[in-house]
Amino acid sequence: MSKNVIQYDLLISCPGDVQDEIDVINQVVEHFNNQYTDVLDIHVRTKHWSKNSYPESGGEPQKLLNKQFVKSCDAAIAIFWTRFGTPTDKYNSGTEEEIEEMLEAGKQVFMYFSEKPLPPSQTAENIDEYNKICEYKERYKAKGLFYTYSSNDELEKKLFAHLSQYFLSLQTSNKMQQKKSSNLNVRSITDTGFSTEIYPYLFNNVIPLSTSALLDEVKNLYGTINLEKCEIDKDEEMNIRAANKLFQALKPVELQDETIEVISSFAQTIGYELSEGFFSLGLLSVSTMPSLSQMGGHSYTGNKNEKVKYGNILKLRDKILKYVNWIYFCDTFNGLSCIKLVVRNEGTTFDEDIDIILKIPKKMIILHRELPIPKSSTVEYVNEHSSMNEIFGITNTASYNDFDSSIMKPNRNIVSYTPQPVFPFVNTRDYREDYLDNLDDVFIYQIYNQDEHVLLKLHIDYIKHNTSVAFPSVIFVTNELVDVTYSITSKHGESIIEGTITVV
Repeated sequence: MSKNVIQYDLLISCPGDVQDEIDVINQVVEHFNNQYTDVLDIHVRTKHWSKNSYPESGGEPQKLLNKQFVKSCDAAIAIFWTRFGTPTDKYNSGTEEEIEEMLEAGKQVFMYFSEKPLPPSQTAENIDEYNKICEYKERYKAKGLFYTYSSNDELEKKLFAHLSQYFLSLQTSNKMQQKKSSNLNVRSITDTGFSTEIYPYLFNNVIPLSTSALLDEVKNLYGTINLEKCEIDKDEEMNIRAANKLFQALKPVELQDETIEVISSFAQTIGYELSEGFFSLGLLSVSTMPSLSQMGGHSYTGNKNEKVKYGNILKLRDKILKYVNWIYFCDTFNGLSCIKLVVRNEGTTFDEDIDIILKIPKKMIILHRELPIPKSSTVEYVNEHSSMNEIFGITNTASYNDFDSSIMKPNRNIVSYTPQPVFPFVNTRDYREDYLDNLDDVFIYQIYNQDEHVLLKLHIDYIKHNTSVAFPSVIFVTNELVDVTYSITSKHGESIIEGTITVV
């Protein structure tokens, strides 16, 4: 993957008596790049006359060097030890001139003076040079800070620390000065991520509940119950019968005919043979006095096996009803396709009060109120036992958040609500209307007609930077779908964002 790396040129400015220090500088810079280039996207490159100058005529040597590379450097390292350098037309040495060029341009200079022991042979010979260094050190105090070192190891440690402090703070400052802005777009959700191309899904393939997995659960329960034996001990039977007669508060648990019929008929459908005592619950009894603390609102008397088996039989009945109704539900949508979309913020700051408008030709979209409606018994079951948001919504993943994460003050109903009839013995509910109302709670787009197109408008309260938020639901489309155009306006957006995602 390509990256935008900022490169800084670092001038090495020093007389010829500190060759060891030049090697240290290059090693420190290499270490700095190894540690920070990938993290901070910056790279430091050293410049020195010995490797960056070339023969040129027509001017004083130092001026030519200044033109060739000194003036283009972003910062400089200057080091003095025993020599001050060769004088130029304007300054006492070329090093001093390079330092002044950098300071006048407002650039950073890392200044170091060596305090390593002087060679005895040079002490007398270089006294004039040494005095120039001392004089310059005094003059430099008014222009900036300098550091001293007594060994190459000390220089290495100080230089790495100073380079790190400077360039890290410089990079932080640069990032803070960059204008922060959101960068919004709409993308299609694919099996591998996001795309500007649309990959329609068969709706039955994206429903979260798998009918095959549900059937496996049903078969496993059949097998479990077939193995559960509720053998009756004669003495225990006599004691329970006597207790029931004495207290007149217990009666044997009897399965409803509907439960037996559902389990038996479905077993025949899938070719499963029930054992002889499949529905036997032994001596399991139930209190005729209501109890809110036990299963089913009643207190049950019996051994553990009897209670577990009874619970499994009721669970099996519910699983079968769920499976059958889910099959009918999926058949209703057989062959219908849908698309899944997200809005992405690839910018450097959050955005809010976002309006997205999708423009789709009428013949290429199926609105939620135009979808086929399952048969009455299935509609009733789905209303009572399912959430429309779980069926038609887009749940969050590691790659994107669900729509509800963007709502500042959630107020939409995402779970099917089942109102009770006014009269307890007369069911006056219209399950079909309940079903459509529940769909409205998931497909929360504002719908507008525009000539031959349908406009779907979606409002998003808030989205963080580097975040993707899924649309509240899938969008049903026909096989004629070619592309979807969109426009986005937001509180922090400078202009209207427009784009197109195209069917592969």
